[in-house]
Amino acid sequence: MFLLSLSPVFRACSYFHLLYLPRVSIALVGKYTGMSDAYLSVLKALKHAATHAKRDLDLVWIESSDLEDVKDAQVETDAATATAAAAGSAPGATTEANTSAAAAASSSYSSSSSTTVDPAAAAAAAANEPSTSASPHEKHEAAWAKLKGADGIIVPGGFGDRGVEGKVLTAQYAREHHVPYLGVCLGMQMLVVEYARHVLGCAGANSTEFDNDTKHPTVSTSCATWNNVCNRTACHPVDSFLTRTYL
Repeated sequence: MFLLSLSPVFRACSYFHLLYLPRVSIALVGKYTGMSDAYLSVLKALKHAATHAKRDLDLVWIESSDLEDVKDAQVETDAATATAAAAGSAPGATTEANTSAAAAASSSYSSSSSTTVDPAAAAAAAANEPSTSASPHEKHEAAWAKLKGADGIIVPGGFGDRGVEGKVLTAQYAREHHVPYLGVCLGMQMLVVEYARHVLGCAGANSTEFDNDTKHPTVSTSCATWNNVCNRTACHPVDSFLTRTYL
């Protein structure tokens, strides 16, 4: 205790925690908001940034698919249900599907046995998550209400096309209403897609990861081409700062 009391870092942290800090509300729009640990690195970065900026972080969790048009979201849900039903019609298929799903989930979220779920983050995620009994329309309205009440928005990465249009809508809202937006990985890709569609007039612009036949491939990427060691990257213009930094 004597050593801690002499530590400048300890004294500073104690001092700032006793002060009233202005609250800042940041909306995290993602695809895996039911598992706060999936965004652990983003969560820790936000907490450190808030401490550095002397702000009280109010993190608002928003499922990106809830921001999409209710009709479109229902079509997506029905398609997923039909696919699951078809897969389960074969004898023993349900058990195998459940086993595979459990194994996949375990593999996805158990990157390290030492990783622990932040209790505060889990509680915040649960508090922000709409009731499972809520209708799609209620979830849609609740998601947009939370987004419109945020001071800033962060959209992290993800895989697959579920909820990507919700991220596009998020980027559009942030641009049109001058709300600070930070896109990470897929979040940045959807920002580019949104700008191409609604500012540059490239109707149907998309990433080739989701629409390989799009007439306006603003982002050309896929999970299989992340390793750029064996791929050549063409940068234009060749004398730009980005080109010099990348190469």
